[in-house]
Amino acid sequence: LLGPSNLRDTTGRIVDWQFDLQTNYYDVPVRNGTTALKFVDARARLLQTDKILDEAAIDPYVFVRDAYLQRRRSLVYDGNPPRVKFDEDY
Repeated sequence: LLGPSNLRDTTGRIVDWQFDLQTNYYDVPVRNGTTALKFVDARARLLQTDKILDEAAIDPYVFVRDAYLQRRRSLVYDGNPPRVKFDEDY
């Protein structure tokens, strides 16, 4: 439902939720409606990735996991991660 994440992401989501103006809005129908709209929007943005996943992946779980880890590594190193050394490189 929420996509790939780790413990750090979970902590960040909790903090984001606490400081989100939408969750602190007291008109319950408006708050619930905007929350539902946020989830529908997130799912709509991910629909295109389902097509890519079906076409490109032999094993969808491994494909998503590796893509998530590569993106995370790139973000940690500001888009310039160090080269991974393999046994053939020694």
